[in-house]
Amino acid sequence: NGRGEGDIGVMSGRSKISLHKGSLIALQSHHDSKYPNMRVCFASSADTPQAERIGRAALKLLEVVPGTTVWDLVVGRDWKGEDINQIGRQPPLSSNKSATHFPILRE
Repeated sequence: NGRGEGDIGVMSGRSKISLHKGSLIALQSHHDSKYPNMRVCFASSADTPQAERIGRAALKLLEVVPGTTVWDLVVGRDWKGEDINQIGRQPPLSSNKSATHFPILRE
């Protein structure tokens, strides 16, 4: 789409964590304020505390546009620095996002 891609893939051990192309395009549109008053957040049932840390670290490295990370956009801009993302399975979260993650996000 001519925007540049920035860092859209990071390594965690031997595994690559990357943004799906459609997600990247949607986040770029959000970055450009094409969806007024919309805020983004994440729900993940990462299965270990280490997986939670890796997920958050990846969001701080993956770029929506060069120089702006997913974390910068979502936590920094949308939520004014507050991390409301529900990542992991530690109580009160569980592996069932519909029962735990999403109700917390709705609040």
